[in-house]
Amino acid sequence: MKKKSFAIAAAAVSLSAALSLTVFSNPLKSIADFITGANSSSDIIIDEDLIDISITPYNDFSKDIAVSISDNIITSEITNCEMLDRINITIGISTTNCLYDDWLDSVNLYVYHTLNGTECSVRTISPSAVYIISDTEFELSYDFTTYGTDMYFDTSYLSGAEGITAEYCTMTGNGSDYVKAETFTPDGENLFVSTRAGIDEEKLSRWLKTVTMYLNSLKDVTGISRDTMYMLFDDPDCPTAYSANYMLDNTKATNGFTVFGIDTTEEVLRVIDEQCDAVTWCVMHEISHSYAGHVADSTFEKNYNYHDEVHTNVRGITAIHNCCNLQDIIIADNGIEGYYYDIYDKRNPPSDDHLYYMAKKMTIIGSEFGWDKLETFFRAADDAGYDHDYYSEANLHAAEVLKDALELEVSLDNPDYLKFVNVLHRLYVLCLNPYEFDEEDFNLYVESQYNGGSETDNSNTNLIQQFVYANIETPLNIIRQPENSSAPIGKTVSVSVEASGEELSYQWFYRESNGKAFVPTGVDSPDFSYTLTEKNNGRQLYCRITDKYGKTEVTDTVTTYAPVDIIKHPESTSVRLNGTVLLSIEAEGSGLTYNWYEHAPNTNSWDKIDISNSTYSCRMTSDKIGTRVYCIVTDKYGETAVSNVATIGIPTSITKQPANITAVIGTRTSVNVKATGTNLKYKWYIKDQDSNKWVVTNTNSSTYSFIMSKKTCNRLAYCEITDDFGNVTKSNTIIIKGSLKK
Repeated sequence: MKKKSFAIAAAAVSLSAALSLTVFSNPLKSIADFITGANSSSDIIIDEDLIDISITPYNDFSKDIAVSISDNIITSEITNCEMLDRINITIGISTTNCLYDDWLDSVNLYVYHTLNGTECSVRTISPSAVYIISDTEFELSYDFTTYGTDMYFDTSYLSGAEGITAEYCTMTGNGSDYVKAETFTPDGENLFVSTRAGIDEEKLSRWLKTVTMYLNSLKDVTGISRDTMYMLFDDPDCPTAYSANYMLDNTKATNGFTVFGIDTTEEVLRVIDEQCDAVTWCVMHEISHSYAGHVADSTFEKNYNYHDEVHTNVRGITAIHNCCNLQDIIIADNGIEGYYYDIYDKRNPPSDDHLYYMAKKMTIIGSEFGWDKLETFFRAADDAGYDHDYYSEANLHAAEVLKDALELEVSLDNPDYLKFVNVLHRLYVLCLNPYEFDEEDFNLYVESQYNGGSETDNSNTNLIQQFVYANIETPLNIIRQPENSSAPIGKTVSVSVEASGEELSYQWFYRESNGKAFVPTGVDSPDFSYTLTEKNNGRQLYCRITDKYGKTEVTDTVTTYAPVDIIKHPESTSVRLNGTVLLSIEAEGSGLTYNWYEHAPNTNSWDKIDISNSTYSCRMTSDKIGTRVYCIVTDKYGETAVSNVATIGIPTSITKQPANITAVIGTRTSVNVKATGTNLKYKWYIKDQDSNKWVVTNTNSSTYSFIMSKKTCNRLAYCEITDDFGNVTKSNTIIIKGSLKK
């Protein structure tokens, strides 16, 4: 049977909802036909025509999900989904009590993804939108990307709700702007990419083949298979521009997972469009993370043999050098493009790319000594023939030589340092092929070869010193300084410091406010507490921290003190026109300053006034009536206390008393009173001739009116006037007589 070659029309073809592009290879071709040895140095050739490609859109769908409620937690059933699809989960909920927006915003969704039946990811998703339907009905909406082929979820505890009912729950596909592109190989090392729709299929297919060849060369070099490498573009949840090596199947080291933020996606898609045979450095680098000898872990214990920024570039460049088909590809790196063997000369590595140049050295080593040795190193097998005894005489000797040569601040008893030296020792053996450790050769290797011919990086920092300090030693470092602290006299005041380092010891020192020198305390912990008294009010403190290597750091000096306390607040007062208004405040504290503010009637703001002592004074004028005043008291440590608001005005005075009147029965009659004062309130009282008690009316203005009737003839009335200060002034009592005619 003739092999079917890869072919696509020359014109760019846009993706559509119904379009699926698949290239099929000859099923009779074997793995041996797919990856073949090229020459004696173990280079390989990958037959790219045997790579199948499928590019299909995600399905538009909407389906109901069954949910249950227990102990105020909503849990869903397991439901199928497509890998790396963008979806929305919408939950409609009703309760028997009213809920609030700020509470609803915190109802997280805990999503549990499974990949082909095995749990592979647990994620916390915050609401993307909250809709209030009514006081007791609301809808929560969550947008996220699926990290598996099945999923279920539960919500956080709905602490503010009673009588919960899940009215509905739906899952809707939002992936119409994206496509899933898959490659399949006879070797089973496949690629699954979720990327934007509308991309040129011919260019994307060319790029997919290049990346798939890279995957299979990585498998050949490292001896590690990931079965499927998943790549997600445009991930808004990606914490950095790109991230890698999520292990989707926690039970075994399969299925590498690489995600790219939106900015990095733009760079990759631009390269695909302009140079589809190229790979960006970040794609090459992040994929290589997943071909490590161990399951990814953030601890040095798991990563020392392939530290993600140490051996990742080594594996990637080695895989490109190892495959004849890849040696002519272009590597794009932050706007710089070149072939894999000269990209280093054009790249300006940042100072935190500690062991970047090791990758360059590995390509030379592989060519000179054979790729089988590199594969053994990458796999970190115990039977590799290299020394894995970290405390062996040779390794301890190497550790001491490295420490002395680079003046490292590291202990020879540090097991992580010895592991790192062991890696260097093995690389030294790998590079120079000596049969036993030689101090002079090892020193030369560290200075001239391990660092790519340069002992320092761009910032003139020694690369190995930087790596040891950042990854092996836990450097003494003050993470959080102590801060000024206050408490009332007789209460406990506390200060604390947070530091990182090994076997830290603490010594606090203090000086009283009237003291001259600091003296040590008996406190040897990061926290220091004691009762604040009049004697130690204003005490200054600092802490000296020492690690097991004798390094010392001293904290900032802080002060403990009694806070500002207002003993007496200013009180509202009334003063006759042209009189003097006096308001005072009494407070306790150290080095107090006073700032007074006033808000005049018919204005929209508080204004600071030019009074800096504890007494406010002004002359009472008509425009001052009803002015509100308060004071902010500040101590010498910057702490403040705010007084109550007081109002100033004039005393209430009746300028026109109500008068006796006679009114015709059946007509409306009115009486009024006139008064001056601050924010006056009026209340009228009446007593009819057949009643023995006074009754308060509903009238709250200065005028009282009613319809005269026979019953209300000879009605008595008076008015009570209350000002803003609580003063009550009573008017004269009048009689309102009735008449049958005018």
